[in-house]
Amino acid sequence: TWEMYERAPFLSWNNAWYNAPCAYWPVASQRPERINSTSQVPPALLFQATDDAATPYQGAVTVHRMLERSSLVVESGGGNHGITLSGNACLDRHLAAYLADGTVPRGSHGDADAVCAAQPDPKPLTSKAAPGTARGSVLH
Repeated sequence: TWEMYERAPFLSWNNAWYNAPCAYWPVASQRPERINSTSQVPPALLFQATDDAATPYQGAVTVHRMLERSSLVVESGGGNHGITLSGNACLDRHLAAYLADGTVPRGSHGDADAVCAAQPDPKPLTSKAAPGTARGSVLH
């Protein structure tokens, strides 16, 4: 967690707290099952933002490698967790194709099959100070 904190301080300790029970779960480790290894199962479509603090990018790459025939769509520079259906037309185009007929991208962009640029960060709305407050002391 300290290592992750160096890269993503906002959610590192929060995630450690929520995931702590897994470290002490009273079940022995088992060999992971091969998933999606036959042509009878449709490929999985995975989405991941490169800078998501809650689910680090390398985890998505690992899952992509474990799920045979999966496709990974990456939002380069994105730092959010739920990245589809949030206004990024590139990501949503891949999702719509998958939901419509099972089409997945099959490209070669390093570890990803498709890469979409992140949307610009939102700009805070400006507002006038509430009555009875000092100008500029209201959080926007």
